Amino acid sequence: MTAKSTDGSITVSLPRSFTGPITVSYVHGEVKASALGGHFITLSEANGKMKGFIGDLSKYTECDEAAKGWKGDELVLDLRHGSAKLRFDHDRDPNSSTRITAGVQDPSQRKSLFAKFFGL
Repeated sequence: MTAKSTDGSITVSLPRSFTGPITVSYVHGEVKASALGGHFITLSEANGKMKGFIGDLSKYTECDEAAKGWKGDELVLDLRHGSAKLRFDHDRDPNSSTRITAGVQDPSQRKSLFAKFFGL
């Protein structure tokens, strides 16, 4: 699955059964994965790119990805001036599909820097 955020945040709700690599490209963005607890590990992070894994790491090797041999779940995020919050979706069936919800639904609801600064 691939998700992109430009000038806004997204929340990615994953089923508990999700097991696979995560690749994040970002410019002035961040990933918040604390809700995943010990199920998430960062493998590398440099030059605006982060690689990690969600689930049992023993099921994954870098050569799986390089050879396009990985057959499990995979998450790719592209963040531009926004953040992504990763969490498990506790309200849904653990075998259900992944769901993404946008943090800012309507661009007209966004506040300008001036409005934020002066509390308007």
